[in-house]
Amino acid sequence: MYERRKYRRISLDFYLQVLDQETNRKQGTVVNVSEGGLLVLASDKPFEENKIYKLWMEAPLSTGVTDRFLFEARAMRVRQNPSDGSYECGFEFISSSSADFMIALIKYMEVKGSSD
Repeated sequence: MYERRKYRRISLDFYLQVLDQETNRKQGTVVNVSEGGLLVLASDKPFEENKIYKLWMEAPLSTGVTDRFLFEARAMRVRQNPSDGSYECGFEFISSSSADFMIALIKYMEVKGSSD
């Protein structure tokens, strides 16, 4: 099977909320991340495909503290889960600084996972 993804996805073993930068309204919960983007689960349909969103989340750092991460991402795919009515939204990061932050978060998760 042909694999369209450029980056390996990492599933989260902790809870990360995604919020709108302007309203601070919760938009959903991160399911997995990669260097290129993230998958968000939302209970309602807050995202439109191909639209760019300004979002933020608080994420853990290797020092044990959390840091607020602001980013812009394009909603590439929005799909409703027929079993519970929730929505999955696949985002692609717009800037390289977003990708750099995700690389750091992925490295943190890999180190944390190997020390558990």
